[in-house]
This record gives sequence, C-alpha cells and structure tokens, in this order.
Amino acid sequence: MKQKKIKKLNLAANIVNIIIKWRFIIAIIVFGLCVALKIHGSSIGMWDDIVKEKINPKEETVIMGKNRPIRSDEWLVESTYYFAQSMSEEYYPLINKNVTTSGQNMIMSYNAPVSDITVIGKPFNWGFLILGKEYGLSWYWAFKMIGLILLSYELAMILTRKNKVLSLVSAFWITYSPAVQWWFMQHVGDLVFFTIAIIVSFYKYFQNHSSIKYRIINSIIFISSAIGFALVIYPALQVPFAYLIIVFMILIYLKFRKNSKLNKADYVLMTCIVAIIFSVLVYFIYTSYDAIVLSLNTIYPGKRVSLGGEIELFQLSSFMLNTYIPFRDFTIGGLNNCEISSFINFFIGSSIILFVSMRKKKVDTVGVTLFVLSTCQLVWCFFKFPKWFAKITFLSYVPSARMSLMFNFTAMLFSIWAIGLLFREKLFSKKSGLVIAIINLTFYVVLILSSYFVEYISMKWYGILFLIYLVINVSLFCKLKRVFYISMMMLIMLSGMTVNPLAHGVGAIYNKTLSKAIIDISKEDPNGVWVTEGGEINGSYVYANGAKVFNGIQFYPDMDKWKKIDNEYKDAFYYNRYAHVRVDLIDSETNYNLNGLDSITVNMNLDDLPKANIKYVITTRNLQREFLGSSIEFEKIYNSDVDGIKIYKVLY
Repeated sequence: MKQKKIKKLNLAANIVNIIIKWRFIIAIIVFGLCVALKIHGSSIGMWDDIVKEKINPKEETVIMGKNRPIRSDEWLVESTYYFAQSMSEEYYPLINKNVTTSGQNMIMSYNAPVSDITVIGKPFNWGFLILGKEYGLSWYWAFKMIGLILLSYELAMILTRKNKVLSLVSAFWITYSPAVQWWFMQHVGDLVFFTIAIIVSFYKYFQNHSSIKYRIINSIIFISSAIGFALVIYPALQVPFAYLIIVFMILIYLKFRKNSKLNKADYVLMTCIVAIIFSVLVYFIYTSYDAIVLSLNTIYPGKRVSLGGEIELFQLSSFMLNTYIPFRDFTIGGLNNCEISSFINFFIGSSIILFVSMRKKKVDTVGVTLFVLSTCQLVWCFFKFPKWFAKITFLSYVPSARMSLMFNFTAMLFSIWAIGLLFREKLFSKKSGLVIAIINLTFYVVLILSSYFVEYISMKWYGILFLIYLVINVSLFCKLKRVFYISMMMLIMLSGMTVNPLAHGVGAIYNKTLSKAIIDISKEDPNGVWVTEGGEINGSYVYANGAKVFNGIQFYPDMDKWKKIDNEYKDAFYYNRYAHVRVDLIDSETNYNLNGLDSITVNMNLDDLPKANIKYVITTRNLQREFLGSSIEFEKIYNSDVDGIKIYKVLY
C-alpha cells in the first residue's frame, strides 16, 4: 500500500514538474486553440434575453456555466465599445463618431482597441486589430487569462524563493481570485495584470543582468506594461497599485545592486524606456486632452474626493463569502457580487508567522514591507484623514472601498510570502500551528457572524463554509502541504473558476434579425442618428452594430449633443457624468431623472427629435398609436413578433 501511495505521489510530482517545465509551450497551444475556436468568458450571451429573434435559431453562445447579469460593465458596456470599434467605417479610430452623436475618445472609454501608438500598452487588444471582433474577443480573454497565470507564477517564485508547487498553486490563486474574475475586463483585471508584469519584468531585468538579450526583452515588457498601467485611467486603484509597484522596485534594486551594477548598456536601455513611455503618454495627453478635461470635470466620478475611514471591520471577511457568490447572488447592504468580490488571504495568521520569524531572525525585508504596506492600507480604510494629506498623497482619488480591495490584494501577496517561509523553515510545532489556524479562522468567523453578512446564507451553508476554511487553515499552519494544495485548489475552483461562462463567438449580438436590420439601414444611411427608447434595449447595442446613436453609455459628456436639447446647459447636473443614458419619448416638456450616480433618464419631448437630428427609433412601444396626431410621424420599418422590438423612421 505504501509503495502504491509513493508511486501516486511521485506521478503527481512528475506531472507538476512537466507542467512547470513546459508551461510556455502549453500556454501557446492553449492560447492558439482558444482563439481558433473563438472561446471566451464574456457574458454577452445576456443579449439573447433582450434581443430574442435569431437568424440561426440553433446557434448558442454559452458552452458551460452561465451569463452574469451583474457583469453589465463587461457585456453591456466594454464589449460593445470594442465591437463599436470593429464595426466602425474608420479602422479602429481614436474618436468613434457612432458612440454618441459627436463621438467618444475610445482610449478613455475602457481602453477599447485603437489603431495608434498607444496600442503597444494593450496586448489584449491586438487580436481585434489583426483578426476582427470574433477572434479578437477570444484573443482578449485568452491572452489576459493565460498571461496572468504565467506572470503570477513568476511573482510567486520571487515571493516563495522558488517553491515551484506553491508558486503554481499561487498562479491560479491570483488569476482566479474572485475580484479579478468579477472585474476581469475592467480596472481590477487590467491593473493586477500590469502591476505583476511591471514587477516581474523589473526583477527579471536584474536577475538576468548578464544577458543583454534578456535585458532587452524585459525592457520591452516593462514599457508595454507601464503604458498599459497608465492608460487604465482609474486612479481609485491606480494610486495604491502604483505605491505597491514603487515599493517592489526599490526592494528589487536593493537586492541586486551589488551583483548587478549598472553599465553603459543599462543607461541606454533605461533612457529608451523612459523616452518611449514618456513619448507615448505625452502623445495620448495631446490627442485626448479634451476628453481628459471633460472626464476630470464630471460630477461623477471627476469631482469625487475621498478622505478614508469608510470601511467597517467586518468587511475584511468578505473574501470568505466569495465561495458562494458564483452560485447565490449577494444583495445585502447595497452591495452586489462584484462589489463583495475580493482576494482570499490569511492576513492574521501570516502576521503571526512574520512576528515569529522576526524573533527567530528568519525574515527578509519583503515580508516586513508587505505587512507594513497592507497595514497602512488598513489605516486608510478605517480612519479619516485631513484633506491636505489626501491631496498630497493622491489618496483623495481612492475611496475606502477600493483601498479595502487593495488591502486584500496586498494581504494575498503577503500570505503567499508567509506560506513560502513557513514551508521552508521550522518556525513552530504542529500544535502551535493548530492554535494559529484557529486564531486566523476565528477572527474572520466572528466578523461574519456579528455583521449583516450573517443574513446572506443559512447557518447550514455557513457551517460547510467554515469547515472548508478550517481544513485549509489547519493544513496550512500545520504544514500538511499536500492537503493544503488540494483543498486550496478546490476553493479556487469554487470561488473563481465558476464566475465567468465558457462561451463561443459573438452570435448573441450579431446572429439577430435586429442586428442585420441596423447594419443594413446604417449602410444606406450612415449619418442617420438612432435612439433606443424605453429601457428594454440599450443604445450600446446600436453602436455595437456600427450605427450612430444618441444614447447608450457615455464615458464623459458629449456637450455638443446635449446643447441641442439643452442649449444653456441648465440640466448639466444630470448628464455631466459617466452615465448609462436612457431615453423615454413624451409629449410634454423634456426633463431628466437621475437613476443613480452613473445612470440617467432623458424624458424627451418629440419636438427635440429633430433638434438632435434623430432619424431612427428602436422601441417596444407602438409609437404610431401612442403619438397619433402629433407633429412627428413614425414609419415602421422593422418589427419582430418574437420580442416585440420595432424600428421606426422619424418623419418630420
């Protein structure tokens, strides 16, 4: 029996070693297959619930898993921005004139693919420019996911001092963290990717300093990642991530400065790095200056000022609930699945490991630095600071909720470092490890049970959750390595790998009779302005099909457009913001409703249609009947009996 067990363990170890050894070849093969088969993790299948009439009824988008309605920033906003670029008459323009009537800057708009020099900082988008929207979407998801796994492995190898198995587990731990997966196509996914890429490339530059080839390769990765990081344009997370990058770069330089002294080649490379990054960012500011100014002057989020101190202690336990949010929506306390998503960590136990190792003089500066940095992040979460301090540190851009997310990310890296130290050093006995495991788990259990989090699921399911974490904590702190690796991977699969669907193609948008009608009409009348009326279908569907639309999602206000119906900007409070814009047609005076910080409704008088040059209306209402006898007439040119969606041509 023992021999069989040893053989199984050896087989498992050999498989892990093969995966690690051939990881780059495996990554290239998997990436190629995903793109060739048009595989992605987008929830654009949600459009099947909105626009139901298909051209090919047998075509399905989701292969496995389910679409996430709450991920509207992805399927409703970002994906449609990307498709709008691919459907534009111009080749991936900087200003897409179909997104709102005067256009939107598409670098500012969630980093959509743009055919200019800034694209060197957006490797996820290269597939759109080379292969078009269908393969491009798969390129985006596969490149970011596979690339993040590879980069996370390298970062974990640095943190754990080359513990290969732990680093492999950590690669999936980081990549499939709930926060990354629930915000995969937005700021969290991008900033985690670029942050790790910057740190790893900087480290590898000095680690392989003897090779000019590797210095050049890592310089290129650093340039691309630094530009990509800057162009995310989400200071709420960029500021704390930037602090983390600076701290790591200082630690790395101090580590290698004696054995990797700078020479002429370094000065040339570093000059090139700075010059290229500076030039690209100056070019971006020059070409996008108007859009940047408009964004900074928005009521939301431009005028937001944060002073810290808005987080309650119990919210630190949110990462434990992430095990269930792929299966049960979170709707308590004004939060949702995305807002509650976080990074699994063992901060309390890791802190104890740090203090024990300090007493035994077995600690390095990385652990101390990560502990200090994460503690500073906690202080910002729990305590309010003077405005002058917030301004000079740029933390005024960082709401406490985003700093809490950043803390959990740093705490995750701190946990990986601590586990690496624990697994290679004898710091305490198994009995002491059991005590630490109980302390670490009890802290988070008490936080959950003493907060409104307790209302989320029944005590039976909490019992199962606490049992899962008990196994993980005991196996971790008692150094039962194999049990920890297996149980941790199971937790990662539950909480992260089940978030996004396994999907295929873009038929959810383009395999529709409505899509064909929009494309055909806009080809005949490319300057015709559209509006989607009512809340059933969003304007983003229209510009995703290459037509010019009045409403949809504006990343910043199109003041020329708004002036047409509000010539003195009296109602700028409503539309001077990042906003999902809904239009309802009425026969009384035009007015506005603020549905949320990022959502408005324009109740538009019919007489404003010609002012805004609106020629086509998509709606589920019978406009011919409801506005019979008005000064505006409507000619029905498309009607679906399946979903009731109609297209009217406006006759003035």
